[in-house]
Amino acid sequence: MIRKRIWTVGLLGLAWVPQLYAGSAVTLSTNEVAITGLAPGGTGVLIAVARELSEGIATVVVRDGLLPDTDGDGAVSYALDAEPALQSVWLGFDLATPEPTAAVPSGFSIQAADSKAVDLVAKPAADELVIQLPYAQVWWSRPGLGVWAGRFGDGGEGDLETGVDGVIGVDLGSLVALGSSGTAPAKAQAGDWVVVIDPGSLALYTAQVVATSPGNSGQEALTLAPVQLGEVTP
Repeated sequence: MIRKRIWTVGLLGLAWVPQLYAGSAVTLSTNEVAITGLAPGGTGVLIAVARELSEGIATVVVRDGLLPDTDGDGAVSYALDAEPALQSVWLGFDLATPEPTAAVPSGFSIQAADSKAVDLVAKPAADELVIQLPYAQVWWSRPGLGVWAGRFGDGGEGDLETGVDGVIGVDLGSLVALGSSGTAPAKAQAGDWVVVIDPGSLALYTAQVVATSPGNSGQEALTLAPVQLGEVTP
């Protein structure tokens, strides 16, 4: 099931004629988005953020959810109620091996967020994502287990940092499950993935959690290794 949510942020928009093309695993058309290359009978994950135009004003619309491959053909799709907005980013991946791929409408380019915009900080009870953005839509994925999401604003509800300081602190355990994902993990582990999208600029940050070599303490530490998704081609 795909959730559809709207950010209460007004943005100017322009009309356009859709010219859509496919990414390696995500395909956009005028009436649906499809994810291919899944393990037969597996589960696809769809993540999308768009600025949708209505009467000259664009609002930020978020779609996300799990799509089971019920017929075992390695592909899933989600029907759209309108043509994809020009300013939109669509990500898809197999839940078992969450390596996101992306597609955007022709005429729009993926904007990568700064590679240092997001950091992972180990805490005793629950690890924290530290995000240097004014607003952030966050997804956390653990291979084969689930995906969890949340939206946050600097100084707003759920921000662990103090006041409006240009930084958002996110408790991993506070994220909300997509579908049947269950309770969000409070602690990161190697192999997890994080996706962060700035709903204002649609800048995209993706990274995988990796273990670093043991230091003087003899213990491995976890860090984020940013992965820049390549521009899709027609």
